[in-house]
Amino acid sequence: MATVIRSNVAPGVVRRSPAAVLRLLAERAVARWQARRERARELNELFSFDERELRDLGLSRSDFMSIENGTYHRD
Repeated sequence: MATVIRSNVAPGVVRRSPAAVLRLLAERAVARWQARRERARELNELFSFDERELRDLGLSRSDFMSIENGTYHRD
């Protein structure tokens, strides 16, 4: 007699142990934190430039936030 095991998991869906889920969540949180720190360092570097250096780059201080959030476009 064959035993049939039914699962409520859809085909192609990977079940993970709770420890694996926690590890994945922690890795994602660390990656987000590292990306945020990198953006903060880049923004701090922009703020360290004087007006002449910014003008040489074709930037002004009012451009910084759009650069930081990825919406900056040169005209």
